[in-house]
Amino acid sequence: MQGASLALRWISALRRHARVLVVSAPLLCFAGPAAADPMPSRFGPAFAGQRSPQPLRIESSLSVQVPLPAGSNSDEQLQLGEAVRKAIYGTAARECATLKDAFHAECRLQSVRINSNVQRRGTGTDILFINGTASYELAETAN
Repeated sequence: MQGASLALRWISALRRHARVLVVSAPLLCFAGPAAADPMPSRFGPAFAGQRSPQPLRIESSLSVQVPLPAGSNSDEQLQLGEAVRKAIYGTAARECATLKDAFHAECRLQSVRINSNVQRRGTGTDILFINGTASYELAETAN
C-alpha cells in the first residue's frame, strides 16, 4: 500500500512539472545554435588595446615515490634524486607537445617547481618523495 501511495505522489509531481517542460521546451530551440559551435575559443577575450586574446594557463603536477636501496648513503640518494628530477624535467618538456595537440595551440613551458624529501620508515626502507609542478601558457595559433 505504501508503494502505491509513493507512485501516486510521483505521478502527481510529474503532472505539475510537465507544464513547466511544455512551456520551456520551445526555449531549448534557441540554445541549439550556440551549443553547436564545434570549436569554441578556449582563450579569454582580448582587452582594449590588445592584439590577441588572453593566453590559457595550465598547471600540471606529478608525484613520484621511490624506495631507496637498503643501506644507501647520502651520495647514492642524491644521485637517485637527480635521476628522478631529470625524468620529471623531461616529462614537463614533453607535456607541451601533448597540450599543443589537445588544444591546437602554441605552448610555452613557463616554470617547473620540484620538491623532494626522504622519509624514514620504521620498516628499514626509506622512501624518496619527489613532487613536480609545471606551468604552461597556451596561445592561439596564427592562421
